[in-house]
Amino acid sequence: MLSKWKNLKRWQKWVVVLVCLAVLGKIFEITGLSPKTETEPVKTAQTSTPSTSKAKPKTSKPSSSTKASSSKSEEQPSKESSSESSSSEDKLKDITEDQMGSFIDYFKQDLTDKGLDISTYSFYNRSTILYMTVPNDYKYYNKTDLQKFADGMLAKEHEAFNVWSGINNVNYERYPMFHIKTDDGNALASQKINGSMEVKVK
Repeated sequence: MLSKWKNLKRWQKWVVVLVCLAVLGKIFEITGLSPKTETEPVKTAQTSTPSTSKAKPKTSKPSSSTKASSSKSEEQPSKESSSESSSSEDKLKDITEDQMGSFIDYFKQDLTDKGLDISTYSFYNRSTILYMTVPNDYKYYNKTDLQKFADGMLAKEHEAFNVWSGINNVNYERYPMFHIKTDDGNALASQKINGSMEVKVK
């Protein structure tokens, strides 16, 4: 062994020594005899990132004022739709033909309660038009007296309808049209479009 070492050239001896040192160093590192060298993280890469990471939240986070304004804008259409639905529910419907019988019964009872003798009168309807029949001899009454009679009956019909419509949730502003006839079917007085009564007898 020594003879071989002596026969080696000088540079070959240095190579062998370096290889041996490298092998010994590796053995020491594996067994833990030599401390491991850890490379510190590069600080320059970390110092450049905080500025960008801090700048991002400012652009991405919405302000509280924009949140409040957006929530108000979302609530506004819901309030408008609810007000529209409530207004449509509050709108009362006009009296229908099916309800006319109920109103006629109430009207007759109201006239009786007010002391009016209606034994010679009769009431019926066609659609939402209220007809009242009176004896035939009413045709021969004075026209002025007939006008007072027709106006008085129209006022009583309106009074009764105001109460009845409130009980039955009906539009009180749309009164049934009112006509008075004699028993033979002739028109005695009719309500005009403007709401007043017109005597038909000449």
